[in-house]
Amino acid sequence: MIPPSAVWPAMRREAQELVSAEPVLGGIAYSHVLNQPSFEAALGFLLAHKLETAAICATQWASLLSEVLQGEGAAAVRRRSGTAERDIAAMAKSDLLAIRHRDPACPSLAHAFLFYKGFAGIEAHRCAHELWHRGRRAVAALIQSRVSECFGMDVHPAASLGPGLMVDHATGVVIGETAVVGRDVTMLHAVTLGGTGKQRGRRHPRVGDNVMLGAGSSLIGCINIGAGAKVGAGTTVVADVPTGATIVGVVGVQKRKRTKQAEADSTNATMLDHIADDSLLFDMAAGESGLRERLSELVLLRRRTAPEPVEQPSAETEIRAQVQSESRPQRRPTAQPADNGGGAATAERPGRRRAARPASRAARLRSRL
Repeated sequence: MIPPSAVWPAMRREAQELVSAEPVLGGIAYSHVLNQPSFEAALGFLLAHKLETAAICATQWASLLSEVLQGEGAAAVRRRSGTAERDIAAMAKSDLLAIRHRDPACPSLAHAFLFYKGFAGIEAHRCAHELWHRGRRAVAALIQSRVSECFGMDVHPAASLGPGLMVDHATGVVIGETAVVGRDVTMLHAVTLGGTGKQRGRRHPRVGDNVMLGAGSSLIGCINIGAGAKVGAGTTVVADVPTGATIVGVVGVQKRKRTKQAEADSTNATMLDHIADDSLLFDMAAGESGLRERLSELVLLRRRTAPEPVEQPSAETEIRAQVQSESRPQRRPTAQPADNGGGAATAERPGRRRAARPASRAARLRSRL
């Protein structure tokens, strides 16, 4: 484990090795690391050239970022806020060490410093966060906009991010205004720390220390994620997560398909179902109890409008009905006397007696009961 005080010497050594292995990278290595007097100066130079535009050149950005990273204003803000951890350079070193030790694809500190957009985006946000607390909110919003354009991640300047944060890939990461992220958190791409759109004040998640947020996971609402918890890829979380828990799966409500006849017969019921589904969606943030209550209301609404079920006869009932119908004696039609011209009725010729038939179908059905 490399201590934070050894990060800058290690970076310079690794940058020199990088130039020896790939001479084409000599310009980048010397301008960003080897020609810089300190880690703070190197970080400011890196961010200035990442954020520069046609309207604001790198020199102007470097002057602004140097004031944030090395000036006395940061120390004054820390004294006023009572937070000793608003040291951007120290947190940036912790972020580099976190990337080096948690990302198996990272070969060196210099590699992460020069080429990882997740690291550059987070450090630019830390500068914007400092400016936000100094009251320079327009400049902080400009940095947020440039970070979104350059690195594909959108972090509100007021969001608080702890040290030791690794944002892998960074594309699609969205963090809201009142979100709080603890120490040593690992966050993969497309993670969302968002609000429900129904609340004021604190409305975004609070993530504890040593939390792992999988790719595409969404944490919605004013919820707490306990220390050491893990959230699986693609998981939507709308309630508090206990310490050390592992959360996987997607929260959703399946809506039944409706036929045209059912929609025509129950227009009012359809409207009630939509109301219930919408209230369920927006009240899931109330926790498990709110979700259970809304599900109960939805079930009651559907039961009231559902058609009466038709009882289907069982196989035994059908067999008994067949036995009864076949066991009843059937009346044979009487022969009508035929007129042979003389008016006398001719008797029916007696035929031969039939042989005994096997057991009737009714008897066979009885044997099956």
